Amino acid sequence: TTPNLYFNLIAYCIYKFIFTAVSISLPMPVGLYTPVFVLGSGFGRLFGEILKVAYPSLNVVPGGYAVVGAAAFSAGVTRTLATAIIVFELTGQLTHLYPVLLVVLISSAVGNLFNLSIYDELLVLKGLPNMPSFRQNGTGSLKALMRRNIIFVTIKSKYGEIQDLLRTTNYDRYPVVSDRESMIMLGSVKRIILEQLFNDAQIRWAQAWKKKQNEEENSESLNGETKISLDDDLDWREELWKNDERGSFLEKEIEVNLREIPTFDPCPFQVVLDTPLSKVHWLFAMLGLSHAFIVEGGTLVGVLTRKDIIKYCNQRE
Repeated sequence: TTPNLYFNLIAYCIYKFIFTAVSISLPMPVGLYTPVFVLGSGFGRLFGEILKVAYPSLNVVPGGYAVVGAAAFSAGVTRTLATAIIVFELTGQLTHLYPVLLVVLISSAVGNLFNLSIYDELLVLKGLPNMPSFRQNGTGSLKALMRRNIIFVTIKSKYGEIQDLLRTTNYDRYPVVSDRESMIMLGSVKRIILEQLFNDAQIRWAQAWKKKQNEEENSESLNGETKISLDDDLDWREELWKNDERGSFLEKEIEVNLREIPTFDPCPFQVVLDTPLSKVHWLFAMLGLSHAFIVEGGTLVGVLTRKDIIKYCNQRE
């Protein structure tokens, strides 16, 4: 028996649609663009065959509709305008130049009115980090979106301030300012550097205190008892904090100049307060930023994180 072309095309489109949807949702890379492209060509060929039967006098070429259908379906699903170029490279001729360009633009525009591209939808469905598209409606501003309760470090911070900062926050990086009054942005420092700085200073202070205690005990000793060395297994830091020395240590300013630390970043990513939100969103999306410091005239006035941008975009959808 002769196979029925229309039945085969309909069956092919149905099965291809179902299994393509199943395959791209699997937790493994199985390809997306080529199956979508082939499925679109199937729909286009079916549409062309129907037109050929309905209007036999028009001399319809179903293969041309297959090419246009592949371009339209791929562009509508993935929102990639480069689909037109791919079609021209595959076919090797420009006969369908205008139809392909037209359907690619229309399908991308229509798709953007209803939902995200297939790639963004998969990121959302799988719970992966992504940056939503930005839609400006004139109701938001960087000043209203940024965080004003800034956690910062000054050049002359005290060890007690650094201890409170490390205990109450878990940020990976902290801005460094000149002082609390002017808040001039100088750079940023990593959390691990502050932890190392605090621990090293604590050890030096405790060792100096213990050495002083040993010298006093040895000078006052009358029975020849063995002195305690710095290498003993005693927890001398715990002994230190039982005394009043801890308060003196925490009130002491840090001796190290943060700007001379090799890992100190003198140029962290900064955004001027008057920068449009659309441009800020573009910077976060293109550069993969996790945060940006907001400055006005060199003064640190706020901080904006990637989570803030994502929350704002989701509220506008």
